Amino acid sequence: MAIRFKSSSAPKSRDALLWIIVGILVVWGVWQAINVRRQVLKALHPRHAVTAPAMTPPTTDENFTPPASADISNTGQMDQTLTPDLGPAAAPEVLHVLSPGLLVRTRQEVSQARMDLRHDRLLKARRILETALRHISGFGEKQATAIRSMLMEINRHSILGSAIVPGDTLVKLITVQRGNSLDYLAGLYRITPEMILQLNPRLQARSMVAGTGVKVILGPMDAHLILHASRIDVMIRRHFIADYPFHLVAPIEPAAGRYRVVNYLPGPLGLDEWILQSETGRSRLILAGGDIPDADITLSPGAISSLHRMINPDFSRFEVEP
Repeated sequence: MAIRFKSSSAPKSRDALLWIIVGILVVWGVWQAINVRRQVLKALHPRHAVTAPAMTPPTTDENFTPPASADISNTGQMDQTLTPDLGPAAAPEVLHVLSPGLLVRTRQEVSQARMDLRHDRLLKARRILETALRHISGFGEKQATAIRSMLMEINRHSILGSAIVPGDTLVKLITVQRGNSLDYLAGLYRITPEMILQLNPRLQARSMVAGTGVKVILGPMDAHLILHASRIDVMIRRHFIADYPFHLVAPIEPAAGRYRVVNYLPGPLGLDEWILQSETGRSRLILAGGDIPDADITLSPGAISSLHRMINPDFSRFEVEP
């Protein structure tokens, strides 16, 4: 008896289904590769992005120097120095998004500080301005210059002047005890005798009367010097105190780090020098006033005189940040 096998079309149907699935996967993979390539090109070349704003060429030349004005309210237009031409691969939308909000917030903080000053809330105004200065530094030099001017005016009376502000942690009002001398008080609070006399204009150095109130700054006056392109900022205990214009006599790169005061050399006609020796012994930094050709950094005689009054070489340290 012959046995016959009945043919079936099931294997052919399964093969066709597998080929259809493979084709779908290949098409999906090609589409994903094209999409990834488009995203990479969009990231590397912002001009391919549809939503990227067109770069506006600067209207000023490379040597343009913005006027040094203390008007903080003029923030309607972004300073041209904030948007340098970084080339076709730059993403200008980052500055366009961040800078206006930062400038608006800075303007609000300055307005609040001015209101606090009108109501004699000096410490609160100083704290607000110091916070605003930390945020705006590097983004809006015109606004930062105005804030520094306001802080210097406040510090000229509250920290470096004879005014007494209740609650100020940087200064203290003490009472002269019997037998106290000017040098004794200066050594006790680790500041200079000249600084005590500046804070107390009516104080007689040679006749200290017991019971007299004397304003002192709580030392030591360790200073943090931040060197910029054409100025030097003086920070004490993270508080901005003052800034001074300076220039480099020689093309050097001052090393960052801690410096101790080696000596202060007073001289005629403002040719005074602060000689600072690195605590590692590797480099020396000279802060000099006047036209001294062999000095590393030249400050004005007034700046040197101000530093001399504040900084006691026996106790103070400098921290330099290029």
